[in-house]
Amino acid sequence: MNWTPGPQWTVAIGIPETGVTYRLSESFSLGLVATGQGGAYHVETDPLPGKAGGPDLSRTTLDYFAYGAALKAEWQANQGVGVSASVGRILGREFEYESRNLKLKADGSSLYCELGLRVAF
Repeated sequence: MNWTPGPQWTVAIGIPETGVTYRLSESFSLGLVATGQGGAYHVETDPLPGKAGGPDLSRTTLDYFAYGAALKAEWQANQGVGVSASVGRILGREFEYESRNLKLKADGSSLYCELGLRVAF
């Protein structure tokens, strides 16, 4: 969902990004975004076999979720070509093996960078 409170501002609420963007010119914008990603993955073999005190994680499902915040810049070269770059921090990550009653949370945060190219025909 997008809302435009003014001619240069856009507020977007959605997945995988929610944020506020300010258009500096017709072709360049800056934004502050909150991001989230995740998924469910089948685990065939235990990633840490023989770990003392840990359950056997083979043949189970891993649920993963991460969230963060970033500064995002976008440049629209023309109607069909655009470039974007983000620099941010992953603030939290969770890993859950529900069938084994094991939930892990990452300590601390990590820096990330993302580059994108958009081409429309």
